[in-house]
Amino acid sequence: MTTAFERRKMSDLRAVKPSQAFFKFIDYKPYPFQQEIHDSPALYRIPIIGRQSGKSEVASAEAAFELCCVPDSSGWIVAPTYEQASIIFNRTYVKVEKAVARLPHLKITAYSRRDMKLEVSHYDRQGNLIGVARFAGKSGDKPDNLRGASLTYCIIDEAAMILKSVWDEALSPTLSTTNGWVLMITTPKGYNWVYQWFADGQDQNNRRYQSWQIPSWVANPRTALEFYEEQRRVLPDLTYRQEYGAEFISDAGSVFVGIDEAPRVHVSARRDIPGGVSLTAKLRQPGHGYVIGADFARLNDFSVFTVVDLNTGEVARQDRVNIVAWAQQLAHLKEVSREYGNALVVADVTGLGDPLVEMLSAQGVPVEAVRFSSLQIKEALISKLSLGIQYKKITMLDDEDTRKEFRSFVYTRTESGQLRMAAAGAGHDDRVISHALAWSKVPAEFITPAEQIEKGSAFFDQFGIDMDSVNALFD
Repeated sequence: MTTAFERRKMSDLRAVKPSQAFFKFIDYKPYPFQQEIHDSPALYRIPIIGRQSGKSEVASAEAAFELCCVPDSSGWIVAPTYEQASIIFNRTYVKVEKAVARLPHLKITAYSRRDMKLEVSHYDRQGNLIGVARFAGKSGDKPDNLRGASLTYCIIDEAAMILKSVWDEALSPTLSTTNGWVLMITTPKGYNWVYQWFADGQDQNNRRYQSWQIPSWVANPRTALEFYEEQRRVLPDLTYRQEYGAEFISDAGSVFVGIDEAPRVHVSARRDIPGGVSLTAKLRQPGHGYVIGADFARLNDFSVFTVVDLNTGEVARQDRVNIVAWAQQLAHLKEVSREYGNALVVADVTGLGDPLVEMLSAQGVPVEAVRFSSLQIKEALISKLSLGIQYKKITMLDDEDTRKEFRSFVYTRTESGQLRMAAAGAGHDDRVISHALAWSKVPAEFITPAEQIEKGSAFFDQFGIDMDSVNALFD
């Protein structure tokens, strides 16, 4: 008679699947898409699903089933970071606790929340030990810690953020002797190695693989469609399609979609200034209002002053300087403000304090200070600029260096797995921030039609920021 372990090694399909009876023990009622994933016999399952749709519930239910119903199982949850892995690990433990309380033949014999290790011992009716199921959480950013184990299953969370080499060199060998199964749950991140797995899963003749591509609004029936419509209105198009629509986007890493197609204004004058260069497209137009976004230099960055015409949405001028004394920079900024009708200066003083703003104000320059007290607030202003570019409402300077910096401003993941915006590698972001500060004062009608965004308030909802807190940015 062959054991369950031996049967699993001989098959190219999963040996066992979670049952509805077990789901009742853990108080889990799967959505239709979740049930379809659980029912799939494929060894390699690849659900490509949008945000906030229940992917973690699928994974934790699968792990809990293996721990409670397969005595010889050994599995991992692997995520881009330790903190991300802990989310599914902790949900798994909660489900196992419920099952153990209702099934007398099970006992949790080892558990460490900190080390993310969980063991469940299985006993027969006479109280004899028949097996121990093990589960652990691992971080994909330390592949050396993933070597040498032998697993019967592996769950990979946000796989698109994990390097292919981690799978090839560390994870795949752990399953080779057991023919173990893999559940890869992720939102897409361009056409990387995960896409190839997804494509394999779409091949009806390949029964070892099965994949799904499900937008958030289809996967999660409990969230009102109005929420997704609002996200569509306030997020850049490619961001929305990737994060909620679960689409594979070739340039999904870029924050500024359509920067090369954005309207451009010719640089009519380019001249050297102390420590830098000044690009002028248009001089002051009678009856027009202007705003200057001032991003002051930190470390190796440049100070950039971007002048935007509030009447037309055009960038009229951009000055970029470095290695110049603060007093000299402020004197120059005062002169630029004067040339554009005593234009308002919106200055980022994060990390610099108030002295620069106080000195400008003392010289009669109208100025408002912005403090990026959280990444959310900074990214709210950048996203507003991104929407202006996407909808071709802002007219950029015809300057390749500026476009290059905008192209290199990308989405990245923090250690906790959150999506963030930053210059790629060691690149600069001073032009981006300067533009965003100026664009923050452009009327909402310039971004999208008024019926889409009501005076910008809906735009900030996605970040959990009300308009009062946004207004409080400006002293």
